[in-house]
Order: sequence, then C-alpha cells, then structure tokens
Amino acid sequence: MEEIKAATARLDPDEQFELFCWWVDSDTFKQRQLAALNRDIALGLDQLGRGAYQACTEARLRYLCYLLST
Repeated sequence: MEEIKAATARLDPDEQFELFCWWVDSDTFKQRQLAALNRDIALGLDQLGRGAYQACTEARLRYLCYLLST
C-alpha cells in the first residue's frame, strides 16, 4: 500500500485526478460503497427497532441544515 501511495504522489495533479476518477468508477469501489451503505442501513434499522433514536424537532433540523451549509 505504501508503494502505491508513493507512486501516486509522484503523479502530476491531472494524472492523480484521472486515477481518482478511474477508482471511483471501478466496480470494486462501488461494491465497497454499497457494502458500507448496507451496514449503515442495517445498523439504523437495528437502532430503530430497539428504540435508540431521537425524534427530529424543527429546531434540530434547522441546526443540522446550518451545519451542512457551513
């Protein structure tokens, strides 16, 4: 992994961007992202089933929107 990081660091910015785009478009990346999403959904459903959640008030929602906009 360190060799890959070192080789990537030697690329110029355009080549790094091209490599990044290739990785994001790869099936491996998509499978990893989908697996992570499935884990997050399963965790959320488990928490919901156990009652481990907080209702979202309008004030909390405004605060979250503020955080996302900064």
